[in-house]
Amino acid sequence: MTKSQSLTALTEFIEDPDLAELEARGLSFNVFDALGLAHRERTHSDMLAWLCDPGASHGLGDQFTRLLVRHVAREAGGAGGAPTLFEVDGWDLSGAEVRREWRHIDLLVLDESLGFALVVENKVWSSEHSGQLARYRATVSAELKAYDRRLFVYLTPDRSEPSHRDYVPLGYTELADMVGALRDSRRSNSSADVLTFIDHYQQTILNHITGESEIAEICRTIYRNHRQAITLIMEHVPDLLPEISESLQRIIEGDPDLIADKSTTSLIRFIPKELDSIPKVSTGWTPSGRILLFELRNTKGSDPRVQLYLGPGESSVRELLFARAIEHRDLFRSLKRDIPSPEYQRFFSDVLFSRDEMVGLSQEELDATLHEVVESIKRDYVAPTVAALSGVEW
Repeated sequence: MTKSQSLTALTEFIEDPDLAELEARGLSFNVFDALGLAHRERTHSDMLAWLCDPGASHGLGDQFTRLLVRHVAREAGGAGGAPTLFEVDGWDLSGAEVRREWRHIDLLVLDESLGFALVVENKVWSSEHSGQLARYRATVSAELKAYDRRLFVYLTPDRSEPSHRDYVPLGYTELADMVGALRDSRRSNSSADVLTFIDHYQQTILNHITGESEIAEICRTIYRNHRQAITLIMEHVPDLLPEISESLQRIIEGDPDLIADKSTTSLIRFIPKELDSIPKVSTGWTPSGRILLFELRNTKGSDPRVQLYLGPGESSVRELLFARAIEHRDLFRSLKRDIPSPEYQRFFSDVLFSRDEMVGLSQEELDATLHEVVESIKRDYVAPTVAALSGVEW
């Protein structure tokens, strides 16, 4: 494209009336946007917990919980001993208890009188890993034996298939439909403030998670009409490498459970305090001498990843750590052989989020989003690693 063609494409893009409409709609007040909460996975889990809690301040009782349970039961179809739609249809869930982050499970709804447990694993900007679903299923079976009527849900933006057969896939589009149905059914007998809040949440899902709102349709129209101009703009969007790296390093340095190690823009290293007793006998890696380190890989052209590496160093320590690790291959999925690589042995490497999701965020929003990412790393990677590798006799 010549310079003249580029300027023409950009001018037509700027003057498109659809762009003016999009900007006007973007100025509509939404409490989740105003507080910078729309992109935070924890926000969506907290909102779901609030809606499911019969005693919460919304005053809606168990109406949403029953909507959700009926939908999931219908999708489960009684598979794996799950309660059927006919069974749950008449349930009174007004006495249900809601728990967040119990045994690292995102959302747990328990009704003692019915012996019922609803387990929800919520993934917005991350994906399932390290056998999470099977592990949570086993935890519920072992520790909640009295709750023998169970439904398991895997909630994702695009209704991804879960790795465990007992989990029912649920998409955020379906969740938005349920939230909208709840709002519409209570228009005449609920607080206007509550209905507005619920409406804001539905719009947040549609605008930021599923891309199925009127705003999304306007965006698609603009893209179709101005693809060249938008491609040109995207070629000049900052790659966010330094911003992401600096934010992650600040968060890790300020976290009381983690110890920062030598880092660069592309590799942010740390170790949980509970594993810092491992002998510091590494050679030629970082000045700390730590032989086991988490790395957050932040490189151009790829999405950020979380990794765990065993570095070079004293063979006796490496062998002890490796021997313990291969007992947990469901967690340390990169371990394919029964002996470690001679220098750097990767234990796992998973994508954390799409870098594109961070484009356009303010520094405050970026920090808040990455804080949630670090919390999810601690929950889904650090805690299981500590459990697997602790107790080695040095």
